[in-house]
Amino acid sequence: MKVLVNFWGMTLAALILGLTTGCETTDYELVRLKERNKNLESQVEALEKQIAELEVAKSVISSTPKNSIGKTNSALDNSSKSPTSVPPTVDRAALLLADAAAREALTPFDASFEVDASSGVVKSIDLSNSRNGVDALPLLEKFSGLQALIIKGADLKDESFDLIGKLVTLERLEMDLAPASTQNLEKLLPLKNLKFLKLFRSDISDEGMGVVARLPKLEQLRIGQTRVGDEGVAKLSGVKTLRAIDLSDCNRVSDRSMEVLATLPEIIFLKVWGPQITDAGMKSVGKMKKLRVLGLNDTAVTDVGMNELNNLKDLREIHLFRTSVGDDGIRALVGLSNLTFLNLRDTKISDAAISAIAEQLPGITQLDVSETNSPGVTEQSAAAIARLTKLKDVNFWSTAVGDEVTVALAGLPELTRINLDKTKITDRAIEVLATKTDLAWLHVGSTAIGDESAKRLESFPNLKYLNVSYTQMSEDAFFDLFDALTPRKCVVVGP
Repeated sequence: MKVLVNFWGMTLAALILGLTTGCETTDYELVRLKERNKNLESQVEALEKQIAELEVAKSVISSTPKNSIGKTNSALDNSSKSPTSVPPTVDRAALLLADAAAREALTPFDASFEVDASSGVVKSIDLSNSRNGVDALPLLEKFSGLQALIIKGADLKDESFDLIGKLVTLERLEMDLAPASTQNLEKLLPLKNLKFLKLFRSDISDEGMGVVARLPKLEQLRIGQTRVGDEGVAKLSGVKTLRAIDLSDCNRVSDRSMEVLATLPEIIFLKVWGPQITDAGMKSVGKMKKLRVLGLNDTAVTDVGMNELNNLKDLREIHLFRTSVGDDGIRALVGLSNLTFLNLRDTKISDAAISAIAEQLPGITQLDVSETNSPGVTEQSAAAIARLTKLKDVNFWSTAVGDEVTVALAGLPELTRINLDKTKITDRAIEVLATKTDLAWLHVGSTAIGDESAKRLESFPNLKYLNVSYTQMSEDAFFDLFDALTPRKCVVVGP
């Protein structure tokens, strides 16, 4: 017991160190880092609880007869003797001890764990960063409460699927690049509780989709960048439990598949990318009345197709990156009062679209208009932006906006994330934004700001991420800025 408690103590110390050690990150990794830190914080709390319970368990187990551990309340015989019961603490302690031993056995495999806050047992194991994660599979049956497994699919062998198929408590399975042949997928059929299956860039076929369709509780299927086509999607027609499907970069999936998916009553998440998805397919998408998230990046959808979506009253997010949708397409979204996230990166919108959003979609909290240059978003959008009072996150990367837009941004009460990378702002923009004391994330790289801005940025009290790379700022000014902000746990990226 002493060894196990020491093991948990060392694990707890390592987790706390991971929470307090700063590291440089890129824009695209920031969200993932935030999610990881949140998980680590919950693990710290759970581990503290386990350490206390294991200490209590020492005294309980030492005073309990070995042959009674694990027994439930029952009479010893039919005589007049009183029933003998085992304290619940003993069963729980035995479970935690078994879980701790199983976790210690995985130490050589660089596994990441997520612990259930209520039971204290491991509920999720991530082996995706392990060099030999496939060799850990025989040990996973020891985890009685395992609900989720993430593993590097490229390392899996045919026999690996036999082992995964024995983890009958699994609800979530992620194995990108896996050898997902029909035969291997059939080995997963014992996973009757599986709700989430991710097979990105795997070799799943249309035939294999027929096997996946036999998973009785399947709710989410992520199979982007695979060879699955319309025939494979057709095999999902009977999966009435399906709520989310990701078919991004599946270039054999066309408008025909939209007709099939429109018959599934619970679909709330749909991601389909590629030029084979057209305005005709939007007629089917418009029938998915429960849809909340819609991804149409790189599709051939135009303003005409957008008119088919205006009855999707539950829609929260629309992603239209690299499409031909323009101002009229945005106007077609009138009435979608629940819409909070619009990704309009590299579309054909102009300032008129921003005005339409302000008038028709005042609930927008996240807006991406980066790389909109045909005709694009400019300084003329400032007045409309000032009316988006719910905005929390905005991305103007590589647009023609300048200092006037920052005046509008400074007045938005809930805005905490701003990307002005590669825009026309000057030192005046930083002077204006200095009044926004709640700003947490700011990218002003590839702009004309200089040393004057460096001094002002030192006074931004709540910044957690700042990027000033490729600006006019001198090295001396940058390092002064770096020294001022990093003690506050702000990630600073510069020249």
